[in-house]
Amino acid sequence: MSKIFHQFDSIQPGIFMNVVVAAPGSNDKWSVRALWDTGANVSVVCKTVAKNLGLESKGVTELRYANGAQKANVYKIDLHLSDDVVFKDLFVRECNDGGNFEMIIGMDVISRGDLRILNRSGKTVFEFEAD
Repeated sequence: MSKIFHQFDSIQPGIFMNVVVAAPGSNDKWSVRALWDTGANVSVVCKTVAKNLGLESKGVTELRYANGAQKANVYKIDLHLSDDVVFKDLFVRECNDGGNFEMIIGMDVISRGDLRILNRSGKTVFEFEAD
């Protein structure tokens, strides 16, 4: 199993990390700020990420979120959480730009491994282990 480990210097209200997104079969990669969200069923990328990578829509579906729903393009990506933890041919939805992230990592990814978040001694420790 491969592990991602990060210790933050303080207690974190949310887990944000830089990850790499790529179009399958392409050498073009894009480093993005991702929010780990156990309340999201699916992972999403912002419109700017999809545009910059030249991702082609594989269809349209409904994307539900806390404030409602919208139609969303579906894309296929390769998600590099680290050099050792890569999810190939992952289907993600498109979300609007804005906020302080460019991607949400949802339960479609999180459920493929073991996630552990600890808050101790004024610090947050994040671990994700996947095959």
